[in-house]
Amino acid sequence: MARTIWRVHRFELIALTVFAILLCAAALIMTQQLDAAVPPAGCLGGGDIDPTTAAAQACSGALSRFDSLSSLAGQLWIGFAILPLAAGAILGAGLVGQEVERRTAQLAWSLAPSRRRWLFEGMAVLVLILLAWLVPAAISGHLLEGATHPTTDPTASLRDLGLRGITLVMRGLATLGVGVLAGAILGRVLPALLVSVLVGTLLLFAVQPVTKLTQNVETIGPMGSAVIGQSILSGDAYQASDGRLFDFESASAQAPVGLTDSQKADWLASNFTWVGLGIPGQRYPAVDLTLGTMLGLVMVSTMAAALIVVDRRRPS
Repeated sequence: MARTIWRVHRFELIALTVFAILLCAAALIMTQQLDAAVPPAGCLGGGDIDPTTAAAQACSGALSRFDSLSSLAGQLWIGFAILPLAAGAILGAGLVGQEVERRTAQLAWSLAPSRRRWLFEGMAVLVLILLAWLVPAAISGHLLEGATHPTTDPTASLRDLGLRGITLVMRGLATLGVGVLAGAILGRVLPALLVSVLVGTLLLFAVQPVTKLTQNVETIGPMGSAVIGQSILSGDAYQASDGRLFDFESASAQAPVGLTDSQKADWLASNFTWVGLGIPGQRYPAVDLTLGTMLGLVMVSTMAAALIVVDRRRPS
């Protein structure tokens, strides 16, 4: 089966392998450059250095260089979004769809002990190939995240969720399952490819909404603090000194009568803390595992459905 997949999908396998290698290499090189360009700790704190001193000028130059590299590194996340989608959709759509479209399915299925075994072996080979591409990408993306935000532990941040870690790997495998099922049902490569790309794209954009639905919302911290940028924000509130939360209208209603808008804003700032509500970055391991499990269920269910479809469908 591995030899058959190589003969049929040689160009796709070579192209995707080159893409995965270049992406991982670029991420690792950029990680090394970012690590070497991290500004001194005093520069990252900000606000404590006299702007007229030589130290301040050195910090300005160091921060400028690091920001330029960070901006360049940010472009790599496009590749981490595309790789699982392209790999899963292209290989998945062609496994059955190409055999049916070329009218070689009858021969392939007749040579195998059974249609289900033929498809199961093909899916197993493709899963191993995708793991060889996506696991290094997931790790290099994780390292890139840590280098881009040197003051933040990447395992305690929800930035770039879905573009690294377990979720990236399982997103590719889920797209593979969708592609195999679409190819088995439609029997044509292009329509199956379009369906799998559409579903794979939806899986990427569903990462944050699904996270908000599956995780409990809590008070993250003051708005504008660093922890807010590491979290998924779902709302805000005004927190009293006793910990109670109020929306803007409820908090404003407690202000003394007759205050102007400016005075009321000052009163709110003095008596309440404006806080963000959502999923804190410290939950990254649990969120990543939850999303990976859900995507794994998509992969298993679509591949199981594909086994049933192939077992019952006409070869052409």
